[in-house]
Amino acid sequence: MEQVRIGVVGAGYMGRTYAGIVRAHPLAELVGIADLNQEVAARAAAELGIDAYASAGKLLEATA
Repeated sequence: MEQVRIGVVGAGYMGRTYAGIVRAHPLAELVGIADLNQEVAARAAAELGIDAYASAGKLLEATA
């Protein structure tokens, strides 16, 4: 099966939890995380080893 590319919108507790689950799944590729609070997005992205985005639209543009 082919991997599914997934981006997470929201870098709070639930977003980081969901991103961790996605990252651990063998058939998923975590491509980025978006949050309006750029500091929170950058912190979560650094923890997860992915890119941070300032909005869901920018996440989609960069990873589509």
